[in-house]
Amino acid sequence: INIKNYNYNHQIYFISPDYLAQEENLEFHVYINGEDFGTKNYFYFSDLKGNESTANIEIRFLETVKHCKCLFSDCYYINSLDLSNFDTKYATSMEKMFYNCKKLKKIILTNFDTKYVINMNNMFENCEQLCKIDLSDCNMGEVIYMESMFSNCVNLKEIFLPSLNALYMRKMFYNCSKLDKIDDIFGENIIDASYMFFNCENLKEFNKEDYLVRCELMSSMFENCKCLSGCRLLFYYDLTGEKLINMNSMFSECENLENVNFGENTICPRTIESMFFNCKKLKSIGEEMDLESCESMSKAFSNCESLEVVFLNKVKYGINYDNIFYNCHNLLSVFFTSEYLNKINIGKMFEYCSKLDQIISCEKINKDNIKKEFAKLNISPTINTINVKGIDDVYFL
Repeated sequence: INIKNYNYNHQIYFISPDYLAQEENLEFHVYINGEDFGTKNYFYFSDLKGNESTANIEIRFLETVKHCKCLFSDCYYINSLDLSNFDTKYATSMEKMFYNCKKLKKIILTNFDTKYVINMNNMFENCEQLCKIDLSDCNMGEVIYMESMFSNCVNLKEIFLPSLNALYMRKMFYNCSKLDKIDDIFGENIIDASYMFFNCENLKEFNKEDYLVRCELMSSMFENCKCLSGCRLLFYYDLTGEKLINMNSMFSECENLENVNFGENTICPRTIESMFFNCKKLKSIGEEMDLESCESMSKAFSNCESLEVVFLNKVKYGINYDNIFYNCHNLLSVFFTSEYLNKINIGKMFEYCSKLDQIISCEKINKDNIKKEFAKLNISPTINTINVKGIDDVYFL
């Protein structure tokens, strides 16, 4: 399909594979294989009969385009799009613009104007044949919504983007299984990054240089990124304690993850359930986690077979710790500064942690009772207690 603009008088809203739907008196010209179908308010793609895969369609809009929402949505047969002559300078929404264009392989976006666009949700979702896209020359400074923008683009390997300030990027690259590299793409004010790289099996590393200030949702952000070996995410410490982060399954099933860098500031998660589940090569989480407001930790480090050291601070009582260190059979030392270690079911926390050598906790715990609980697991770690009030730095012995 080749798109052209002519006179600018009205607005066009969307195209679908079944018909081009217009408001009353909005007109455009349609040309198919050179034949002029005349001025129209609508056009049925079904008129193409069995020639959908070979037809050369040209649409000439007689209106100014302000809304590109669903413009090519569900056009299953398009394999190439030339938008080099398509004027989008007044467009504010490109939501689902190319949604479900399952055969789209080539798209020309020369002079593609996005400076007023706010919404790009689902813009390229389900473009299964798209391998490469270059949006680096686009101005996306006003875009707020990018949820599922490239979701299920299963053949997308190369992508070039400008600096982004979007707040909502949930599922942005969901199931882009061939994407192997991505630059530092989001700004410091992102709020929702959950499922952003879910099932990006070939993604090898991710580095975020600027501090994240407002992020609250990171659940399953890198889940099932099988090739991810390193990740760097820097967090700005919220002194008010109001910014709590959902980190459920954040790195779950990242079986080649070796190191995670969260910077020097304390992390304040709301929940870390299954956060590093089955990260078999992860050796340590060096940064301090302030778990005073954490609501769930079950399976947080379960099956981290290479994990050696964990530092958990201000752990509270009354939440789920089940299988938090299940099958961490190389775990040596745990810093667990909570008097509630007396009341927690140790059997469900440390099952199959056969090499556990040291527990550091607060001075209020009952060492003898805790040793008896470990004995039931055939483990005999040294129990060290400290007064954690006012402590700035603690080092493992």
